[in-house]
Amino acid sequence: MDIPIGLKERGAAARRCDREARRVLGPRKASVFPVPCRAAVYQPDYDAAIRENLRLTGKSIFKAVWRIVPRIREVDELLRREPSARRVVRESHPEVSFWALNRGRPLAHPKRTAAGAAERRQLLKAILAGLQPSWGKLLEGPLPFTPRQAAPDDFLDALALAGPGPGRHRPAGPQTGPGHPPGDSGNRRPGPAHGDGLCQVKQ
Repeated sequence: MDIPIGLKERGAAARRCDREARRVLGPRKASVFPVPCRAAVYQPDYDAAIRENLRLTGKSIFKAVWRIVPRIREVDELLRREPSARRVVRESHPEVSFWALNRGRPLAHPKRTAAGAAERRQLLKAILAGLQPSWGKLLEGPLPFTPRQAAPDDFLDALALAGPGPGRHRPAGPQTGPGHPPGDSGNRRPGPAHGDGLCQVKQ
């Protein structure tokens, strides 16, 4: 899933997985946003979260990141409550999946541009059609929803995470980067990333 797991407790350094993802993404590295520490995620409002994150990491929190904090908290609560979920819930990053589909090369265009959408559609078409012919048709013609229901770039991101996996295009299957991800204080550790890319690996 495209939600951070394995949250840091304190410290200014970014998670290892985020540093690695930014390294391979090059010009697309801005898509890997700074993740708040766990204590900040559990604050009641944006101002309180900023204060706590500044206290523990020395960094603020982007407003765009704060908007997904309820989802981050929801997943963290699930993993703390259900040990069995830790064996199946994995974090990945769509842009890293596209990087892997593009044979380890960053994509040329930002995802919200027309050229970026076309680039991502082209990468997904052959993979999805090879897995399930009906999936390939999802990318033919207009998308099956309105922009009010879902942003087109979010739909392509979801396909990048949900579709690719082991098969003729990636016989090795999903991979994790770094290769041996450390767990966090609750031993929540992501595993392989769908798309055969570098998954978000926690520290």
